Amino acid sequence: MLRLSKNIIRSSKNTRFALLSTQRATYFTDAFSESDKFAKELNKYPVITEGFGGEYAQQLFRHGYNTSQLGYIKLSLEETLSFFKKEGTPITQNNAALTKFLKDAGVAPEVATDLLTTVYQRGQEGIFDTIVAQFNKLYNAHFQIAYGKLTLPQPLSTKYTTFLHLMKMAAVGTLAPVKTKVNFTSDILPSDLGGWRADVGEDSIDKSFVTELGKIISDEKQNSVLRSL
Repeated sequence: MLRLSKNIIRSSKNTRFALLSTQRATYFTDAFSESDKFAKELNKYPVITEGFGGEYAQQLFRHGYNTSQLGYIKLSLEETLSFFKKEGTPITQNNAALTKFLKDAGVAPEVATDLLTTVYQRGQEGIFDTIVAQFNKLYNAHFQIAYGKLTLPQPLSTKYTTFLHLMKMAAVGTLAPVKTKVNFTSDILPSDLGGWRADVGEDSIDKSFVTELGKIISDEKQNSVLRSL
């Protein structure tokens, strides 16, 4: 649950205004200017976002940066998305369970009021998960955070800690931008052939001998077909 603070929670009534369903995701832009904190210090978003979900995420990111609430907004988005997934059914704007959750969890008013009201008015509540994903994309790029997965054929004992560290370093140095912190999770894909695979974002290093064997078999099959022609 989110912890509330009078210094963090404040009314955002000055940034709220009436919205029409045909308007774009600009519910905070009346508070943006060429002299705001974002414009002076960043002047551009750390990564490209896509679609309406990306537009909502950009507005939330800029507002969060201007008000030093990026982390709070990130947690609020993730807590709210988790609630939606737990409910497992479409949530209406006046849903009593949602209202209680937003209050009890201390979800940021920028999310609980501004964002949710806007997407409901526009009939876009179905893209909430996309908004969260796009915001996290901006957040992670800004703070140079990435997430990766290391897949091994079997668990490694503690004596292989250095070897495991070297594999992660190889993956970070190859797949992630300079100075990016990569948080790895581990997965086991049982195999007697050994090898390893590292995934960071959409990129990967595949040193799995299963993959290499598959390539050899595939190439041999292709060569057999060519020889039979």
